[in-house]
Amino acid sequence: MVLDGGVSVDLRKIFNNSERSLSFDTSFSLGEDPFFDEVRVEGCILNRGGVVTLEAKFSTVFDFECHRCLEKTSRRYTGKTTRTLVLKLDSDEDTDLLLLPDAVLDLPELIREEMFLQLPSLLLCRDDCKGLCHQCGANLNVGECSCTTPIDPRLEKLASIIDN
Repeated sequence: MVLDGGVSVDLRKIFNNSERSLSFDTSFSLGEDPFFDEVRVEGCILNRGGVVTLEAKFSTVFDFECHRCLEKTSRRYTGKTTRTLVLKLDSDEDTDLLLLPDAVLDLPELIREEMFLQLPSLLLCRDDCKGLCHQCGANLNVGECSCTTPIDPRLEKLASIIDN
């Protein structure tokens, strides 16, 4: 069984063991999400001895403002996830399991959630981004600014002695 266009997946045949696996290679949009372009997902859902597991790789291009210099930039992002799927939970402590009470997987929502959880908390245009000048706001990646480094008021007397 191969998933090719649809993104909500009925997994009753996988859970009932009438089919052992489902491979998928699909692309979809996350609707009005301002960060991500079209998302490409490939992977499989396997039933091994009654344990249903989803393994997926995803990639997309996302747009963001650099946290240091505020420049708009785009970057390709790839990630992967492995989740165990269940129809019911035995206890409230089974937080690692993905509950699908109706045996239908909303693949776009799962991938969207995984992407947000895996993104770094500090998004930079490049690893060596210098950011903005704290005084004039100039982008230090473009060039140096002409600001002078302010002297700590507690050390002004010492600076005047050094200058003389």
